[in-house]
Amino acid sequence: RSMITTTKRTSEGIIEFDGYAFHHYADEQGFTGGNGHMVEDLDGNLWFGGSRNLVRFNRKGLTTYESADGFETPGILNIGMSRDGKLYAASNDFYINQFDGKKFQSVRPSLPADARAMWNSESVLLDSRNEWWILTTERLYRFASNDFATLFKQKPLAVYDSRNGLKANQMYRDRKSV
Repeated sequence: RSMITTTKRTSEGIIEFDGYAFHHYADEQGFTGGNGHMVEDLDGNLWFGGSRNLVRFNRKGLTTYESADGFETPGILNIGMSRDGKLYAASNDFYINQFDGKKFQSVRPSLPADARAMWNSESVLLDSRNEWWILTTERLYRFASNDFATLFKQKPLAVYDSRNGLKANQMYRDRKSV
């Protein structure tokens, strides 16, 4: 007999239905993600990013990742997967945290110090060509992704704003548009 599992994220935690019963995970059980995003990795783990940290949910329970695990910044605006299956989480201060299976490596691309992310817009995207697209409130930046560890030293491949084809310098990416 097969088991049906459904998981739903709420502002108070995670509710899982395992085919037989509902299970609620909140602060008491280690879910401290708060409001945020969710993605499933290649191993079937669910990752939840929120205002305080990053949480992995699987059959063994919840695992919370913080600075001791190399995860540097809270305030996750989006979570994604690279072509080779590596999970990344991007924060509202443009730090990108990439998971190697055990811990995180954190880098901040070379952006202006005054660059700001829009709180309700996904700020970082890794495309199918393995290039990083970083959206600030003023410009759109594109970086090569040859080596994640050196991303903080790279100059952008391109910077897009109203001077080169965009209609305005106020940027926003609707999560439903891509």
